[in-house]
Amino acid sequence: MLILVAGVGLLMLFPFWIAVINAFKPAPDYIANGPVSLPTDLDFSALADFWTGVDFNRKLLNSVVISGSVALIAVALSLLSAFAIGIGRIRGRVWILALFMLAFTIPQEALVYPLFVLTRDLGLYDTMTGVIIILAVLQSAFGTYMLSSVLGAFPRRCWRRPGSTAPPASRRSGSSSCRSPGRRWRCW
Repeated sequence: MLILVAGVGLLMLFPFWIAVINAFKPAPDYIANGPVSLPTDLDFSALADFWTGVDFNRKLLNSVVISGSVALIAVALSLLSAFAIGIGRIRGRVWILALFMLAFTIPQEALVYPLFVLTRDLGLYDTMTGVIIILAVLQSAFGTYMLSSVLGAFPRRCWRRPGSTAPPASRRSGSSSCRSPGRRWRCW
């Protein structure tokens, strides 16, 4: 069984190996020996041409800015809404979670045209801000669903009531942690 897994792993890595050895192979070597042979000497000119030709530094910076911003905004949105749903025990909690679950099951391809029209009308078309806002909102649906489930399972006695200055019940009884089946939650 282990030999079979190793064989499948090698088959999966083979295309990456071909891409790596051909990235450093000079064109005459590729023509003479084919794509599977090892390069006779290393040639970095193709990588350098690609790096400068497509302005890779700018694309890398855009990726870092967009992904970092989307992650921070989506987590903030998800945490705020999940706290209200999970801890706040609002009325209709199950229906709201069902709505969030439905939202992240819709294929993103089905949203392309409506989002295009929306960003165009708001003047955010072809801007980094428009991409960040759309991706953050799309990602926050799943984050809200997941975090509200986690926060909803958190032992209620470990939280203070809003506006209360009294310590939680576990602290008043002298214990320093709450027990939950299979988990250990820390309370103040």
